[in-house]
Amino acid sequence: METDSSESGPQAAPRSGAPAPAPFLDKEGRNLPEKTSRPSWTKKQWQTRREVIDRVRFWQSEGYQCLWVTLTSSPSSPLKRLRADFQVLRKRIDRQLGFPGVEYVCVDTREGHGVLHMIWAWRDPNPAKRASFYIPFDWLQAQWKRIHGAFHVNVKRIGEADRDARRLSRYIVAQYCGGQNALVRLSQSRLPYPPGSDAGGSATSPERPP
Repeated sequence: METDSSESGPQAAPRSGAPAPAPFLDKEGRNLPEKTSRPSWTKKQWQTRREVIDRVRFWQSEGYQCLWVTLTSSPSSPLKRLRADFQVLRKRIDRQLGFPGVEYVCVDTREGHGVLHMIWAWRDPNPAKRASFYIPFDWLQAQWKRIHGAFHVNVKRIGEADRDARRLSRYIVAQYCGGQNALVRLSQSRLPYPPGSDAGGSATSPERPP
């Protein structure tokens, strides 16, 4: 399902009759999801996309650096602890990597044995540093294995353009939340002030995401 973050460039074409591999969004735009026609989504799916895109746009407007992260479960790992174990991982990111207060938006699905599709965001105290926030793949994989007992993870940078927010939010919902039983819920870290308020400067766009 997920691939090592060391991969780069277009993915190989699938064998005849085999499903195409899921593309990843990266900062350089080499592996962006293909542009597709507007899907026929449920109200829950539209609400999920609206919340994801609002949150990413807010982070982008406030100078946060964003990562797309996937954490999986496995037959031998405790599904009921998936979210709690993510919070353990979040504390280790603070202590061991020096990124305190990582914010997130999380789409919880029941693919396989349970998957968390997340966008993490962190703002460097030094605004001149534009690429200081990153979680090494090997570190993430090793820590998640120790904490949750699952091996498959993914981490990619997200670009700073609004088109990156639009396409990633659409891709997450279309690719991973297609079935009513697949999408469990969406959760977010608490913001110091709500998107759209004057307290944080730039307001998020109120219009429906294209």
